Amino acid sequence: MKVAICQSNIVWEDKVTNYKNAKNFINEAAEQTTDSILFP
Repeated sequence: MKVAICQSNIVWEDKVTNYKNAKNFINEAAEQTTDSILFP
């Protein structure tokens, strides 16, 4: 089982940018055939 733990610096009150950052982490983890992705 491969688990990815993701953490990024948030942009205060900017949901669109934070969503894009999370989406990039998800896409990168998916490319590496990760089974689970954890965000704090």
